[in-house]
Amino acid sequence: MKYVESKLYSTKDYELFVPCEYNRDVKKTKLLEKSMRKYGFDDGLPIRCRPMADGRLAVTHGHHRLHVAQSLQLPVWFIVASRDIPMFESEASSHQWNVSDYAVARERAGERDASEALQFHRETGISLQQSISLVGGECAGSSNKAVQLKMGTYKAKDNKHAREVKEVVVFLKNIGCSFATKSYFVNAISKCLMLDEFDIGTFLHKCRTHQNIMEDRRNVDDFLDLIELVYNRQTPKKNMVPVAFLAKQKALTRRVSFGK
Repeated sequence: MKYVESKLYSTKDYELFVPCEYNRDVKKTKLLEKSMRKYGFDDGLPIRCRPMADGRLAVTHGHHRLHVAQSLQLPVWFIVASRDIPMFESEASSHQWNVSDYAVARERAGERDASEALQFHRETGISLQQSISLVGGECAGSSNKAVQLKMGTYKAKDNKHAREVKEVVVFLKNIGCSFATKSYFVNAISKCLMLDEFDIGTFLHKCRTHQNIMEDRRNVDDFLDLIELVYNRQTPKKNMVPVAFLAKQKALTRRVSFGK
């Protein structure tokens, strides 16, 4: 069938539509389903498609409405437009898509870099935002990499810093530390691991030995103080390292980017 550009069509032939590979999961549709049960498929909000060589229609926008319409056996309202506007760009200003939506969609579409960030997040329990930053080669507190992931320019890096943050977090989880994946702590330990003076082996040993002082804190600065307290526990005064001070100074004086 030859479609007229932007003309409104309706059908119950659900096999006509081919979902976009980048689409988000369409499982969280309770509110939409409730609305469509009550009002039907709003023809003022048709799904957007582009024609395919085999006669089917590739859905570019409106996957949730299509999914619910099919589950409720409602007619689908749609328009066909050959002009292809990338989904990620058209949704960039929408509050409906969060960083997790973008990451999962890109992973499902076979993008290795997004998949590596998600895998790091799943293995460590570290927040996805921080995982994206770490795997992308920056400190845990950076937000630049999440923007790059949304826009399709994100690149994962095999970097020592991310591996060390993961090592600390997994170790603390294994010894029962309640705040191991807390964002404030992850930001703090990320800052400390930037320091040449900070030895990860020493810190992990002190954590195991002095678990009784490993208490939750309220913010990043408080966690920096805790890390310093643990790191210098039972250390001669002359050998103590002012971890919190050095970490704060380094964060103020330069923006660090990590390579391999």
